Amino acid sequence: MLCILWPFLLLGVLCSSSPASTLEVTINNSHYYAARGSDVKRACSFTHDMTTMHFMDIKWTVVFGTEDERHILWLVDGVFISETYKPLTGRVRFTSSDPTNGDASIIIKDVRLSDSGSYRCFVNKLPEKDLKTLELTVMELPSKPQCSADREFA
Repeated sequence: MLCILWPFLLLGVLCSSSPASTLEVTINNSHYYAARGSDVKRACSFTHDMTTMHFMDIKWTVVFGTEDERHILWLVDGVFISETYKPLTGRVRFTSSDPTNGDASIIIKDVRLSDSGSYRCFVNKLPEKDLKTLELTVMELPSKPQCSADREFA
């Protein structure tokens, strides 16, 4: 809150407050487990003040370690910039035809063991921004057990 006091004019206190944050990103689950070869939906939604017509940026990234972050999908003010991370080329897309309406979920087709990692859903609607991080663990399906009996009769 910004307040200005004008004591010499005895006008009192003139205060203006910045509006409360209207952008909030939410996720259904912070850790997903998936079988290799399956399709995985990574849910990410957000709410924002629809009355303000500001620049909007929706971005999904995959994070390796603490510093290495790669873009997967990016919607920059209505323009799609997709598949900048080559290992996911042709296998990832937004689930909504218009993610700016609040559904920034993605689907990853035919997940691989190498797809395991931290994924970030980032929404930037100037002047506000918010992000959530989700973990994906891809596992190998167990093999079918094979049983046999040795039948020797005396």
